[in-house]
Amino acid sequence: GAFPPFPPRITCASCAPAPGIDLLVTWPFALPWTFAWVYAQLGMLHTARFARHLHPLDSTHLPPANLLGSVVVVWSIARIAAPSLPLGRLDGVARFLFAAWQGMPWHTGPARWCWGSPCSNCCLACCSGGA
Repeated sequence: GAFPPFPPRITCASCAPAPGIDLLVTWPFALPWTFAWVYAQLGMLHTARFARHLHPLDSTHLPPANLLGSVVVVWSIARIAAPSLPLGRLDGVARFLFAAWQGMPWHTGPARWCWGSPCSNCCLACCSGGA
């Protein structure tokens, strides 16, 4: 076919619950008013944890958040409606790229607190052959 064979560990991101979890977690980012609510909730958590306030929500926050939410929601629905090995492989590649870019701050130094996040754990599981 059009896709080269991948080892099974690369497609672990295509596990059955993954699209549903993605949809559940990211749908609030797809709409401006739901993102504003999520941002307010995250702001309260941030203030409680770090005793500092987040930057006020402004028009520069909405486009990237809504783009992320919209793309992930549509991608999740596509994977739920028509699950296939090629979509699972593409999802695995996308998750690897996302995890790689999340690792970029480790290379430059400032964000070592990210270690142990769900994304880094997924990347480690995929790279070690676990699901």
